Amino acid sequence: MLELDLIQAHPAAEHTFAEVVAQVLELAEKDGDIDLIRMWFPLFILGFDNWKVDGLRGMKEDPYVQAIRETTVRTDALEIKMDYGATALPSLEDVSGIPVLEWWFDLG
Repeated sequence: MLELDLIQAHPAAEHTFAEVVAQVLELAEKDGDIDLIRMWFPLFILGFDNWKVDGLRGMKEDPYVQAIRETTVRTDALEIKMDYGATALPSLEDVSGIPVLEWWFDLG
């Protein structure tokens, strides 16, 4: 069993949800796993509560949020059809009137 004394132990680094997802997508792109990128794009916004606090401006300024969008666009991940559950993309009509969601799902 590994034992660490207090001098060796370091506190766990804090990472935001956006940072973790951005890193997962970066690795998925390197591995050619575009399906994983496609799945995470709509799932991310469901789990990213900061937009409720920081709003659209905060999301646009978050480098990890930008990395998620850029990876999604660069890999053409949204060309993969997934119509089940939370991985299905809403129409722009469905998100109309919700600025954060309008921006998130309009990658054009």
